[in-house]
Amino acid sequence: MANTAPTTSSPSGLPYRYPGVQPFTTAQSEVFYGRDQDTADLYRLIRREPLVVLYGKSGLGKSSLLNAGIVPHCLSEGVFQPVVVKFGAWTEGKTETPLDITKAYLNAGTTPHPLLQQLLPEEDSLWRCAKNRQLNGAARPLLLFDQFEELFSYPEAAVRAFRQELAELLHTDLPLRYRRLLDDDTVSISASEEELLETPLEARIVFAIRSDRMHLLHQLAEHLPNILRNLYELRALRPADAQAAIVEPAKQLGVFRTPVFTWSPSALSALLAYLQDPDDENRVEGILLQLLCQYFEEKLVEQQGLTQIEDRHLGDFEKIVENYYHDKLASLADDSSQYAARKLIEEGLVMEGENIRLSLHEAQITKQYGVDANLLERLVNSRLLRAEPFLRGGYTYELAHDRLVAPVLKAKQERLTQEALVAAERAKVAKEQELAEERRKRRRATALAVAGLVLTAVALVATFFAFSQATKAKQAQTQAEQAKGAALDSAAVAHRQRELAQLEKNNAKRKEQQALEAEKRANAALIQANGNGKVAVDALLKVAKDAVYHLEYEEALPSLLAAAKLEQNKTKVAQALQEIAFVNLESGQKLTEAAELISLMGNLLGKTMTLLSSRSLALMRQTLKNLDTKNYNELMGRYFPVMINIAGGTFQMGCDSTIEKNCQEYEIQHTVQLSQFKLSRTEATFWQWGLYCAANQLALKDFSPGWGIDGDNPAVHVDWYDACAYANWLSSRFGLSEAYAIDSVGKTDHSEWEVSLATTTNGFRLPTEAEWEYAARGGAKRQPMIYSGSDDLDDVAWYNDNSNSNGIQRTHPIKGKKGNQLGLYDMSGNVWEWCWDWYDEYSSASQTNPRGADTGSYRVFRGGSWYGPAGFCRVSHRDFNAPAGRNGYLGFRLAL
Repeated sequence: MANTAPTTSSPSGLPYRYPGVQPFTTAQSEVFYGRDQDTADLYRLIRREPLVVLYGKSGLGKSSLLNAGIVPHCLSEGVFQPVVVKFGAWTEGKTETPLDITKAYLNAGTTPHPLLQQLLPEEDSLWRCAKNRQLNGAARPLLLFDQFEELFSYPEAAVRAFRQELAELLHTDLPLRYRRLLDDDTVSISASEEELLETPLEARIVFAIRSDRMHLLHQLAEHLPNILRNLYELRALRPADAQAAIVEPAKQLGVFRTPVFTWSPSALSALLAYLQDPDDENRVEGILLQLLCQYFEEKLVEQQGLTQIEDRHLGDFEKIVENYYHDKLASLADDSSQYAARKLIEEGLVMEGENIRLSLHEAQITKQYGVDANLLERLVNSRLLRAEPFLRGGYTYELAHDRLVAPVLKAKQERLTQEALVAAERAKVAKEQELAEERRKRRRATALAVAGLVLTAVALVATFFAFSQATKAKQAQTQAEQAKGAALDSAAVAHRQRELAQLEKNNAKRKEQQALEAEKRANAALIQANGNGKVAVDALLKVAKDAVYHLEYEEALPSLLAAAKLEQNKTKVAQALQEIAFVNLESGQKLTEAAELISLMGNLLGKTMTLLSSRSLALMRQTLKNLDTKNYNELMGRYFPVMINIAGGTFQMGCDSTIEKNCQEYEIQHTVQLSQFKLSRTEATFWQWGLYCAANQLALKDFSPGWGIDGDNPAVHVDWYDACAYANWLSSRFGLSEAYAIDSVGKTDHSEWEVSLATTTNGFRLPTEAEWEYAARGGAKRQPMIYSGSDDLDDVAWYNDNSNSNGIQRTHPIKGKKGNQLGLYDMSGNVWEWCWDWYDEYSSASQTNPRGADTGSYRVFRGGSWYGPAGFCRVSHRDFNAPAGRNGYLGFRLAL
């Protein structure tokens, strides 16, 4: 059976029994199975409570539960009239506010009631819209806000207006402005009309929101203080519910694309076994279930006419998912769109090696991959991509499901292989053309040479004839001599052209040989064979330096050992060996190898060495330092943080509206006094983080970004707990007391760790949010600047407008931009930096050495990154993440 992905709609217009990767609609409620308990429980909560938050991971089916579960349930009972509201994310130039959109949904299909028109004809509040529906005979309003996280992409003023009017709708039976009108003698309405006005709305509201956006709800707490009191979590389907979602739609009578069919027990068992997630109580994600079920309905029931699906009919599940990706790409009309989509998805939305999905903002997608809004919309409609509102406007895009990652990575390798073959073929054609041109030049040179020889012979004959005929006219003799000269000139030209052609050929051959030698890294051996040992050593040192830059020390060592044998450029070879020995000692690994390298280094430098048989770490460190103290100190600065003294002082923390635009309410200015502290000159680098990983047997590849590991780039994919553990390790290395008490015994996940500040410590730690901002502003040397060290962001920061490197947006080497007044680098941009504090709103009161809230769900990070816009790099800008969160634009620097 051939495996191809299903289509998402029927050519005949009739629906399939399974919607595929589309959310269920209200019209599909008759085949919406597996969520009966969720529907009943959520509806019960709605009836009891005025405000409910429905939350769950993206893609679990919150929209389907509202559309095909809650809405039909309400319509059948008649107690509530459901209204599903979707804002869409805010984009630059969008004038409709969340309030406008909600009113439009409420006003749809209604006419203004005369009573309200009589009282306040110009009134246009949310309460008025809902009351108008009630007066026109509608049931109690139930507002179902789907994808509610989109609200927070709108400007703060729009969010504030929305929450104010929503609170009035929810908590006010009759607004004061109407009550005053009723008390006015000039207003004439009947008692029954007054009773209608005072009849409570008893409105109900449901916010459906992604789990990882729950923290945004605190922005509504001022007017909706009980917003988090009534929560309903939607999880993946339990196995029994997943079975119902598979079996029951197939048995449903009705007008569908396919007739009734059944699943055999073996087929059902095989499908469930593939779908179940053992890490989540064997639960099943509905989107993958629907994708596969629609595929089998189309291919087996519709096309092959089966009435029962057996195990043998199912085929390769992974292949089906894989072909889903290819078929959706093929549905794009033209080759250029398909290629642009593949480049975006395969290079921008998945991370090779980690096999995870990534998300990109639409502006970055357009700039970096040339994919416009129209193509993005088609990819979303095909359900290859999913759009998520970005909190600062617009949308970010990611793959629709984790199961698509493997097919995408496989397709990427196939594409790259094909592109390599095409490039090789083009190179071959170009080479053949080059050789053909060379042969043409050679033939031309040969022809000229032959012509020159012929002319020379003719000239000689002419000369001989002229001499033998001395009696003839002198003019003939002169002509013969001129002919001879011309012939000799032609021969000389031909000879020079032969030389040039040979030289050209030799140059081409030499360049080709040099390239081959570089690829095979055999430079040194070939050059040494020609007696040029110094050049060989330089080549070997270059190979080793490149390996060390990528933290590949084992790959660097053979080149250095070979260089040592050539006894050329001994100081540089010794310094390179010193770095390998340094890493071995500081990581506590390969001490025997370190001792041997120290001995070899001594021999190269002509220094008498004592055999390091005791393996005393302190003795070996001191010996290594004594061999080349200057280089050793440089290595200390490379592999450990350089701490800068920050004098204490008092400053205004928060957004300064006199110099900054778009100040946020959670950036309110307040006075903070700080004691003296130290802060690392730079963000922690991969050289520093790699040393810690080696010392603690952590796999460095687990922290690798998509572009690879470069030693002088900031370390990323480091969560808050990682940073705390690193700080403690560093304290131990330098004989300081550890800053953190970390309880991780028996806890397999970082999110289960308990971390608290030690009662007394002088050790390394994460800076507090106040310390970070004070240092970013320049401490006691501060000047009023938007960014750390400048008002011109390009002077001091890598951010999304300038971080592109060879077609990839990524981190950059530390200290690549100008430092601030304290000599601190990359405080704005490059990577976000973890702080100690739990995220909370600022207090307006003055504070001394604040450490943030005592508890919370999210830790603060600061500074902006290569991935984000300029506004995120403001010194007052605040952001936060779950402490176990990791990504390619989040790192840290330490305080002391």
